[in-house]
Amino acid sequence: MKRPASALIMGLLAAGLVCANGQGQSETADAAQLQKTLTMYVGAKAGGASDIAARTLTTYLQASTEINCAVVNQDAAAAYQSVLLAKPDGTTFTVQHPGIIVSYLAGGIDFDPREKFSVICEYADMGDNALIVPAKAPYSDMKEFVDYCRSHPGEVSAAIATNSTSQLIMGLVTRATGIKLKFVEASSESDKLTGIAGGFIGFANCSLKNAKQYEEAGMVKVMGTFGSGKDNNPRYPQWKSLPQQGYDVTINGRVFLFAPAGIDDKLAEAYNLALKNIVTDKKASETFGALGGSIVWADLATSRKNFNDAFDEFKQIADELGMTKIK
Repeated sequence: MKRPASALIMGLLAAGLVCANGQGQSETADAAQLQKTLTMYVGAKAGGASDIAARTLTTYLQASTEINCAVVNQDAAAAYQSVLLAKPDGTTFTVQHPGIIVSYLAGGIDFDPREKFSVICEYADMGDNALIVPAKAPYSDMKEFVDYCRSHPGEVSAAIATNSTSQLIMGLVTRATGIKLKFVEASSESDKLTGIAGGFIGFANCSLKNAKQYEEAGMVKVMGTFGSGKDNNPRYPQWKSLPQQGYDVTINGRVFLFAPAGIDDKLAEAYNLALKNIVTDKKASETFGALGGSIVWADLATSRKNFNDAFDEFKQIADELGMTKIK
């Protein structure tokens, strides 16, 4: 059953799609598209940072526009295929951070996300990550960890998902510190946390929120944090950043909403505008703040430029680390 016109208009006003003077910023056909149920495919398990990023967006959309949003968690390959095979009609989306760029550059996926996906909006920064070790490890900060690894080269295991951001992160860490680690496969954050807490893995990255929870439970220790800047996160002042400890490790963690390639630009802009006021949403800001990140918003043209810039940035890093496999 269709919602009353007044309910639709109020939803569009809240989302920024209709101006206060009644002049729409998108055509009527585009507004009609926004009434449909949306499916958001997440290439990660429920509860991880990517899942939280997606659900933060869908929760905001449902509250501000009354669009019905379904979140589907799949493994990364299945989520990509779900979006690649979907029609670009404004009903299918995925949320990705620059990890998709790394996967493409390293040969983990066989499509260029710049060609097969359409950027709709840059809406968040994942912020900082923590580097964690088992609670019983014989070191308490990054310097002690580095000293230990230098005297025990290749003995400490480090969690990565091959051809992903975590592999690139560990490459940045080893380059900045000069240490040698033994890489082991751990495809999700829950796998990393379980492995570190159980002592089966020696070193991993995770969200600040999970690091705090597991550290308070006495299961892990935090060696330091890293993100797009050099300072530590003000919400987690108990931990120093890697740059503050003398190790130059930073990484871009911006989050983008994607649709299948070929989506109409006016429809893409309508969805972009639907997220414009997410920066003032307290619940969204609190959710990302707990992760160590923040909510942002960029218009359609800027979002697309920023993703292309991120691609160039990560390609340079992947080239330097010898991870790039594409021609």
